Amino acid sequence: MFDLIIVLSITVIAAALATIVVMRVWFRWSSRRSNQVPPLKLALDMSREALIACRDGRIVHINAAGLRLLGENAATAIGQPFTTYIHPDYQVLCAGGFEALLGEETATPAKLVQSSGSVLDVQIAAWTAPDASVDTLVSLRDISDLMRANHNVAAQLKRLNSILDTALDAIIVSDQRGHIETFNNAAVQMFGYEAREVLGRPLSMLFVDPVMVHAASSMALSARRKDGSVFPTEMSLSACQLDDRLLSTALIRDVTERRMIESHLAHAATHDALTSLPNRNLLLERLQSAIAASARSGKMLALWFFDLNGIKTVNDVMGHAAGDQLLIAVGQRMSEMTGAEGVVARFGGDEFAVIANGFASEDQVAKAVSDFLYQLSRPFTLQGREVTVTANAGIAVYPKHSTSASELLLDASAAMMFSKVAGRNQFRFFDPIMHRQSEERLSLESELRRGIERDELLLHYQPQVDVAAGRIVGLEALVRWQHPERGLVLPAQFIPIAEQTGLIGELGEWVLRRACLDLKRLERMGIDEVRVGVNVSPQQFVDRDIAGTIRAALVDTGIKPHLLDVEITESTLINDPEGAIEHLQQIKALGIHISLDDFGTGFSSLSYLKRFPADTLKVDRSFVIELAENPKDGAIALTIITLAHSMGMTALAEGVEEVAQYDVLRQFGCDVVQGYLFSRPLPFDEVIGHLERETLLLPEKGNRAPAKAGR
Repeated sequence: MFDLIIVLSITVIAAALATIVVMRVWFRWSSRRSNQVPPLKLALDMSREALIACRDGRIVHINAAGLRLLGENAATAIGQPFTTYIHPDYQVLCAGGFEALLGEETATPAKLVQSSGSVLDVQIAAWTAPDASVDTLVSLRDISDLMRANHNVAAQLKRLNSILDTALDAIIVSDQRGHIETFNNAAVQMFGYEAREVLGRPLSMLFVDPVMVHAASSMALSARRKDGSVFPTEMSLSACQLDDRLLSTALIRDVTERRMIESHLAHAATHDALTSLPNRNLLLERLQSAIAASARSGKMLALWFFDLNGIKTVNDVMGHAAGDQLLIAVGQRMSEMTGAEGVVARFGGDEFAVIANGFASEDQVAKAVSDFLYQLSRPFTLQGREVTVTANAGIAVYPKHSTSASELLLDASAAMMFSKVAGRNQFRFFDPIMHRQSEERLSLESELRRGIERDELLLHYQPQVDVAAGRIVGLEALVRWQHPERGLVLPAQFIPIAEQTGLIGELGEWVLRRACLDLKRLERMGIDEVRVGVNVSPQQFVDRDIAGTIRAALVDTGIKPHLLDVEITESTLINDPEGAIEHLQQIKALGIHISLDDFGTGFSSLSYLKRFPADTLKVDRSFVIELAENPKDGAIALTIITLAHSMGMTALAEGVEEVAQYDVLRQFGCDVVQGYLFSRPLPFDEVIGHLERETLLLPEKGNRAPAKAGR
């Protein structure tokens, strides 16, 4: 009997070692499954073993089994040196980043000190973690009962039975014929049989796969419950000779949950979490396969790279949950349009990609993309409202542009960026020159960032002229970049880059402060009736505390608030009218003059316009260009001027370049005009000269403004 007790004790210990080995193999196998390391915390928490993740010898995560073993709570244990819980005699095992344990293939006996001071006998193993956030995973198994059993043979049988019945894994002992002799409680719960139903019956009845009961091994088997359901298991078999009998002990673990986790991790590594569409990794894999298929068929393959327009507006107005719903709906519609033959992937954010095959010409590709964009622009129903999104697409074609999946993706992405320059709902085929221009753009972005830091920016001012008197009543601040090598760079070349890279906020704040400093200079010279206008970009207005920024500039420079004119485009306001009203009221409370720029181009609601605390409506230059020739433009301009006056606002027309335009605007009663007919944007010192001389900028009959180089 004593021999049997000892054999069973050794068997359970060996099973523990097998579990540790299985865990180690599983982590290594999971990390090789994809380019992404599986979420370590999830894996640890799902384990029934006491598992502890350490970094530099300190505990960074511990699962529930580990907390129970240490007698601690997570708040106390996290951050503690692991050696806090190891008996001093055994702390050498943890020295040098667990060097002694990392070299061992089997677990090592040690003593654990619980938070209560109790000492437990444990088996400890360590291995290198597959997660960059930790460096070592440590497994602990309490073997105190078994150790005490070895020292007290009289109590061993009772202790062993307790271990068998409380073990989380099924433990089944069978004789040399393979017939079951021991069937613990965990086995009862796992297989659904009572012990009396299986004792004396063959072990093979519990498995779908054949079992070699006398072969010491570890194996993965499909098991069968009493109700006939099949589930995956891992079984460790060990054989021992007891007197003249050959016994086999099977340690069996249900790995259903682990397999589900593995499947989830594998899916997460290759699919987008929100839409469940393939992600970049899977797209590249399928794109390479599609390239091989296209090479065999001789047909053209196209990769379409999409960037959606309108998602941010939905996020801002309806909330990010609504934005997520819209992205899911977009992905579903794309999948429906491409069908089973195509592949749709999401790259995160607002970017999607489509693999389309079987084209005979680029004309066919262009028609397919055009139809795709049209179908995509159909309204979506979101929270009872119709929402429309548009997209820009870049197209790269195999084999014309590249034969590599990664290069095709790079080409399509570059083409997409150029399609955005052409406006919304546009597409462009890749052209090698795009990469060169993109490199130039990237270089310009880096230089612009340094240019802001090195104070290479400067302001030019375009006069705003009173129609009746010809006096300069305002100045619009227009930023320029004095590049040390490129010379004077106009805003059309760097403002779009600033908007796309997030530099527009820093750039806009610089313009605001510089304009305030120049305005203060005018005040000191006694010129205190000229207002200075500063443009506020949509990103500044939405993403920043614009009122706080303006308040700080006023305090720092000490200017008179009513001489600062903040110009905001109409399109900035229509995305979130209620939020815009709140921002404008905060700005107006500072005493600032507010102008609505580009009025008439944004299709804003007049019901909101009456609530905007604006002082000036600026007639957009698009209505001024053909003002003298096109009656429709004249009607629109007259309507805007009349509307401004009826609401107690000033009417200002920009882009005036011809005397005929000026004459019509004067007849319409426009208050202020601005354009090359009167003056190009000037350096500040030249503006001061005009103001000091009180120059009247009235055009002569027949004059035409010189061709402008840009604002």
